[in-house]
Amino acid sequence: MPRLRYRKMAIDFGTSNTIVAFWEEEEKDVTLHKIPDVTLPFRFEQDGRVREIPYIPSLIYYEDRLTNYIGFQVIEKALENSRGAFRWIKAYI
Repeated sequence: MPRLRYRKMAIDFGTSNTIVAFWEEEEKDVTLHKIPDVTLPFRFEQDGRVREIPYIPSLIYYEDRLTNYIGFQVIEKALENSRGAFRWIKAYI
């Protein structure tokens, strides 16, 4: 039976943006996690190279038990100012 590999995960709940990261034990480094349709790329230049950090806009939208969206999904559907939208989530934690 293959041995399961457990990873350490960290979530930074920011007021405006959220970052999800994993600690890679073998590489002794952090990997930032991209989630399709949820994260956005923050691009910047460092040492002459363009780098990218995936981030999640700190937004949640609930319509009912079966309909909810997070991060970029909320923005893409123009729901960030709707009644079911929650932002500045860090203030509630």
